[in-house]
Amino acid sequence: SADEQRSNLIQKVQELEQSLQSAREAAAAAAAEAGRKQQQDAAAAVAPVGGGAADAGKIAEVKAEMVQLRGQLAATRRELQQVSGRAAAAEAALQQQAAAYEERLAQLQAWYGKQAVVAGQLRKGRKPAEGSVGFTNTNRFWLKQELVFDFLKHWVLRESQLQQQPGFLGLQVTPVSGVSADGGVDVLVASYWESIPAYEAWRNSSAAISLHLPNGTYQYVPKRGEGFPEDFMPFRDYDQAVNAKY
Repeated sequence: SADEQRSNLIQKVQELEQSLQSAREAAAAAAAEAGRKQQQDAAAAVAPVGGGAADAGKIAEVKAEMVQLRGQLAATRRELQQVSGRAAAAEAALQQQAAAYEERLAQLQAWYGKQAVVAGQLRKGRKPAEGSVGFTNTNRFWLKQELVFDFLKHWVLRESQLQQQPGFLGLQVTPVSGVSADGGVDVLVASYWESIPAYEAWRNSSAAISLHLPNGTYQYVPKRGEGFPEDFMPFRDYDQAVNAKY
């Protein structure tokens, strides 16, 4: 990762700086030693020959090593600067992404807040004006008690989509009070339409086909006058023929 690469480069810079410091100390020691020998030679009135040349060669060698170390150090620092720049850019991108997620979360929370109002209206049994309904489709469902919240949330979402559907007039979701011995809850859902063709247009639309109730939800076979069963949904009873009854 960028952080690991940057850490390794920092360690390399530190090692090169230490090597460069060691080279500086070695050069200083060699120069001091050469100076001492020159003083000794001058005191003895002897011209510096082989020893002085060897010392000069050693100083030159140490200086060359220092030049090489400086070059490596400069290259490593440039690489470290590049890695730090990439790390900063990645961090900025992550911060931007986090801000986008937070904004999206706020939007979703606001949306669910609005849908909670709609859910409250559904639970109160809101109905369209009397005389405007040409067809009422009624479905009876059975589900485990722990699925009630997800079940109602599904109908909140569906109702928001149905508002754009021509011929849709309203929706009523009515959980039947009490829990059965097997831990299930019966829920009655009635949708109100201007006509049967308006309902069928919705039922055959891609939006309707893409909607699915929570797993673990079952429906009862429609009684006469209730209308169409829910598509792609298992039945809890088969004591009557499974077809539309209106």
